[in-house]
Amino acid sequence: MSFDIGAPAERIKKYEKGLIIPEISPQAVLKSVKEEPLIREV
Repeated sequence: MSFDIGAPAERIKKYEKGLIIPEISPQAVLKSVKEEPLIREV
């Protein structure tokens, strides 16, 4: 999980389970996590 800035975001974009947060704010983090859970049920 990373904001969409710099090298960390570029590396995370290549990772299947990576999550890029488009806006730098607490609300954006919460929204991203709720909409795209990091742990998926199989």
